[in-house]
Formats: sequence, structure tokens, C-alpha cells
Amino acid sequence: MRDFGDAGAKVVFSGRRDAEAEKTAKLIHQTGAECLYVHSDASNEEDMKALVHKTVETYGRLD
Repeated sequence: MRDFGDAGAKVVFSGRRDAEAEKTAKLIHQTGAECLYVHSDASNEEDMKALVHKTVETYGRLD
């Protein structure tokens, strides 16, 4: 994960386990990278649309 911060990354990730996501977000932030966690279920199409929307809304694009 250290490479994320070194590269100036903005990391977006999703999942259903909020407590685990908080731990992951802390690790990502410690690298110096920005991150956004979106609670979602990858098997739910509407959740995935919301994930993309939140990413673009927050960062202006999706790579």
C-alpha cells in the first residue's frame, strides 16, 4: 500500500464490512494517499452504480 501514497493516489474501495473498511482506510491514509470507502455489495447493480457516481462526484473522474 505504500506505493499508493508515493504515487499520490486517490483510492476508492467498497465492501460490506464497515469496521474492516475503517481499518483499511487508516492504513491507506498512513501512506499519504487519499481514500474513499463506499459501503456496497458488488453483486448489486444499483450499489455499483452508486459507487461509480460517488467516485466521480468526489474526484471528478474514474481511472
